Amino acid sequence: MTFEELKYLIIDSQRKIEINKLFFLFVKAQSYIDILRIVKSEGNYRWIFNNGFRDLIQYFPVDDLESEGFYNREVTLSDMNTDIILLENGTLNLTQNNSSRCRVITYAARAYITLNNTSMVEIESNRRSVISVTANSWAYAYLTARDTSQTTLNGNDKSTFMFNGWGNSYTTSNLQPESYVNAVLNDSAKIITNTQNINARNNDKSQIIS
Repeated sequence: MTFEELKYLIIDSQRKIEINKLFFLFVKAQSYIDILRIVKSEGNYRWIFNNGFRDLIQYFPVDDLESEGFYNREVTLSDMNTDIILLENGTLNLTQNNSSRCRVITYAARAYITLNNTSMVEIESNRRSVISVTANSWAYAYLTARDTSQTTLNGNDKSTFMFNGWGNSYTTSNLQPESYVNAVLNDSAKIITNTQNINARNNDKSQIIS
């Protein structure tokens, strides 16, 4: 499939959904990377996963995908300050140090993340993703788990987690005495905790299990 064929296939599949993206695709996109940057500029990665765009990823050159942070293989990264989009069956091993800050979005993928010093990460997990976050020192993690995502929070030192659970997501928190979790659960989400160091609110049929 040529670039132009792919471009118009995306336009045709999305033209009743995302007018802003279509306008930029018509006017600006001259390469595969242009399309990826247009999608990223909206900041709404659920659009990629829920409206058919994900199925067209296979037609993009791998080098272009990875240059824009899209991965569908096992990858090891460190000290990232950009968005990382982990596609189906991909695996991410990420270590953040010092003041590194990044965003990780997963779709039926695995991510193993270690945070040190004052580093930060924002994570959005979708479908059957499996996420493990170990936070050390003063590190901070902001997580949103959707669908049937499984998440493990390992907190050491004075690390902090902000967690939002949706769908049928399932989360386990293992916290040392000075680590802390703030959590809001919705739908049928569950969180299991081994400590009182949690400020949690549950709505709908969600559960907090201690």
